[in-house]
Amino acid sequence: MSDKTTVTPHTLSCTAHLAGAVLTGIGRSGACRWRIPAGTTGKLLMVDASVDYDDSQADFGTWKLRVG
Repeated sequence: MSDKTTVTPHTLSCTAHLAGAVLTGIGRSGACRWRIPAGTTGKLLMVDASVDYDDSQADFGTWKLRVG
């Protein structure tokens, strides 16, 4: 937050696509963690995340990364 306080969102959702294929999340729900398969160096990874807190929602857009 702008005043340096923090809040825990009620819901957190995120998705990841690697070279157009949906990646299945690992770990607890809402952890935003994925296993990147071997042999995908140079492929495009796209991640979308959004959160809900009370009556507010924030979308963090799409992050585009190349697997290194």
